[in-house]
Parts: sequence; C-alpha cells; structure tokens
Amino acid sequence: MIRFIKSLTGRLQSPSRPKPAVQDNRPAPVHINVPGVGQFTLAQHLSIRQGFPIADWRAISTWVDSLPGERTRDAAWAACEQGWLLHMKQALGAGFHLVESNRAMLLSSLTPNVAHATLAYMEQTQRRLGTLLEGIAKPDSLGKELMVVFDSQDQYYQYVCGYYPEKGEFSLSSGMYIHRGCGHFVTTQADLSVIEPIIVHEMTHSMLSYLPMPTWLNEGIAVSSERRLAGPPAPNHHIRDKHRQVWNEHSIQQFWSGDAFMQSGDISQLAYDLAQTVVEQLARDWHGFKRFVTAAHRNDAGKAAAEDILGIDLGRFVALIMAREDGSDWSPQPQQWAKAPVGQELEFTA
Repeated sequence: MIRFIKSLTGRLQSPSRPKPAVQDNRPAPVHINVPGVGQFTLAQHLSIRQGFPIADWRAISTWVDSLPGERTRDAAWAACEQGWLLHMKQALGAGFHLVESNRAMLLSSLTPNVAHATLAYMEQTQRRLGTLLEGIAKPDSLGKELMVVFDSQDQYYQYVCGYYPEKGEFSLSSGMYIHRGCGHFVTTQADLSVIEPIIVHEMTHSMLSYLPMPTWLNEGIAVSSERRLAGPPAPNHHIRDKHRQVWNEHSIQQFWSGDAFMQSGDISQLAYDLAQTVVEQLARDWHGFKRFVTAAHRNDAGKAAAEDILGIDLGRFVALIMAREDGSDWSPQPQQWAKAPVGQELEFTA
C-alpha cells in the first residue's frame, strides 16, 4: 500500500488519468433531487440505531425503480448513497469527511492524502478483482463501492452490532461487508498494510453478492483473493493439527451451514482456512470452477452443483483434504442444520 501511495502521487498529476477524488463537505441533505424527475425525502426514511442513521433502502429502491431510464436510476441510487453517507458523517463528527471518485466513496477521518490514496486503491482493487475472478465477480449494477473507516473498535462494534442476530456469541472481526439494503463495508483506522487486505477481502464479497452461494465458498474466494492481491499472512505451522482436532462428520456441518464462520474461538479461524484450501483446490479447473460458483446455492452448501458440474462429492473431497478415510459421511446435510444456512448479509474479515 505504501508503494502504491508513492506511485499514485505521480499518476494523479497526469492529465491522461481520471480526475482526483473530490471531497464532499456539504451538509446532510433532507431531499434527494433528480433534475427533471422529482425528489425523494431522504430524511423521512432514516431511523437512528445505536446513534447512527440507518436508511430504509427498500423504500429508496422502490423510488429508484420507478424512475425512467437506466442512467437516471443509477444517478439517483448513487445520490441516495451519498446522502446517507453525509448523514453518517454528521453523526460521526466534524473530523470525518467524505471523498468520492468514479466508482467508490470513502467516509473516514483519514488525512486527505491517505483518504484519496485509499479511495484510489479501492478502484484499483475493483479492476484487479474483475481480472482475477473473471467470469465470477462483477460490480453492483447500481451505485458505487462504499467504505466507512471508523476511528476505533468501540465505534465499529457500536455500528455493526445493529446487524448481528440478537442472541449468540460471535467472532471478532477487523472488517465486515454488510449486504443489507445497500452493500457497504466497514473497518477501523489502522496501519495501511492492515487496511489493504481488508479492502480486497470485503470488496470480493461485494462483487460476489449477486450470487446465492454458500458462505464457505464466498469466504474461501475472498481469503484466496486477499492472499493473492495483498500478500499472505504469516504461516501457522500448527493449524493442520487444529484442523484434525476440530473437524469430524458432525462439526463439519457447521462449516457447510456457515455457522462456524460467525462463532467465537478457533473454529472460526479454522473455517476460513479450510474454505480457502477447498476453493484453491477446486479452482485448479478454472472453467469448471466458474460454472460451479455461479450454480452453487447456500441451501445445500453447493452439494448438488458440485455433483452435477464437478462430478465430486463435497464431503468426500474435504475428508480427503483432512486425510480422513474412515468411511464417515462428511457431505452437507441441510436436514441436520439447526437453522437456515447463513446468508450474505454479514461477511467478515477475521
């Protein structure tokens, strides 16, 4: 990231490049105006949760869908995103500012040069993911990539707790993609080398959010993309032993259902690592993997798609990875899951 910022300084001054990001210091709007079409009273469709404005994106979507023309709808949705972030800026305080470019918006209290470089990195990451995950990842058809960088962990958890289920113990996270109404990802201020992989990870979720894929597949692709574009983490030489201690024919159902990714303790870390391993093994046949990804569904953890497209039994495949050949059944068994499979409203960076 630091090398990227240094190289960016010269590129942004080149007249052949897009204009630098624009800082938006306007007050939070009451109305969203679309010239020649009308206006939407945004302020009437905001509620306060944990001290933060939460927009009624269903009402916003209904209004946007009623507008004529794709360009008009795209501009109206982006204006609503911008308006909501300006209300977030107002709630977070005077130190925060909103910067915007062609494909992204960033709300933070980062210094202007770091904020603009981070925003440019977001746009670069979107392009790189489009190449890395060709045929799978795609930007949202409406609006821009949105990122909020909170000043502290307390501020971050105060905001995201409004999206968690009311009951349960959940794993800690350094970042999160929230796909509820309007997709956006959030993190906290940290060293740039820490923020960089979070951007890659959460933007991967954003660009896969149009697919109803199981959580293990979504997280496996995100971790793999993070490691390829932002560098691998320090090796953990003991993780193989932990895998063998934790996974069996019963606990693996928490992996398939998605529950393991939200739990506290070792099981969450192991779920991410296992997901990345399975994805990288399957992706060796990229053509078949692309077809599998677009067909896999969270309701059965991709079991039917794996059989039909890849010709494999997912449970047998994972058991072999874990060197378990005792004849036990590791296949996804939705009838055993305690609740419906975890969807994509919350996607974490561990």
